[in-house]
Amino acid sequence: MSTIFYSHSSTASRFSKVKQRSGNLKKSFVLSLLGLLFFGLAASAQIVNKDSLSLVSKISADKEKLAKLQNSVAEKTKEKKQTAEQAQESAGPKSG
Repeated sequence: MSTIFYSHSSTASRFSKVKQRSGNLKKSFVLSLLGLLFFGLAASAQIVNKDSLSLVSKISADKEKLAKLQNSVAEKTKEKKQTAEQAQESAGPKSG
């Protein structure tokens, strides 16, 4: 009977080791998945960061163009007003 008990104890010990290995494998698997997820998210964030940087630089360039166009509109309006005033002066005084 002690032999059976010994072999049962040995079997229980084996099952305990198998469960322990199984638990370690599960932990390794979960940690590996979390690591892959983390690196995937980090890579995705870098791509988004590059996209946002390119958009910011494009917006800056567009703002610069807009400012130049607004200045040219103001200059053209001023020139048009001066030209109209000169044309009116050279036409002579208003008769009325």
